[in-house]
Amino acid sequence: MYEFELGGFAEELSDIDGTIEEFNAFNYCLAESYVGAMYDEDFESLGEFSPSLLNNICAWYNYDESMKNQEETNEIKTGKLITKNNRTFIDAIYANKSATVAEAYLLNGVFSPKLVLTIILSESDEYIARINCYSEEDYDKKIKEIHDFIEIEYEKSDNKIEFLKKIKNNYSRINVAIAIYKPKKIPSTYNWVKQLKNMSK
Repeated sequence: MYEFELGGFAEELSDIDGTIEEFNAFNYCLAESYVGAMYDEDFESLGEFSPSLLNNICAWYNYDESMKNQEETNEIKTGKLITKNNRTFIDAIYANKSATVAEAYLLNGVFSPKLVLTIILSESDEYIARINCYSEEDYDKKIKEIHDFIEIEYEKSDNKIEFLKKIKNNYSRINVAIAIYKPKKIPSTYNWVKQLKNMSK
């Protein structure tokens, strides 16, 4: 674990006042530290995340192909990196309720119902769950995955009323990126939908 939030990458040689070799070494070592924090599930050290930060981590971690980090870089980019707790980084994001990291992955085009629900259940309203859809079929599929996962988590929830309140208040944080689509009514076959309707009576 790091004792502080990790800093940003050097963008220009003058940022570190050194040689090109030192510039590359600084950014690579920082990328290594970020990857280490991901592996350790140290979200405090990861700090306020962003799509550009995620891109920089991936770019610098494999800036030299001789390091043979391509496979691990792909796992980082897709959220499939296996952490020290033997689960994917996306699973760790959801378990640790890290909305800032969830938003960064979604904005980078990585879709998972767990990332979406992380934001919906977040206490902070500054994050959005942006979903990139490439067709109406893709939209239907992803929305169904979200609804199915909400059902699973609703059934597991120890405080179902509080869970439903967050769904009701924050569902609008879902932002669908598609040229043309028609929002569809959520099927009333889900238990969480039935209970939301009961709460509204």
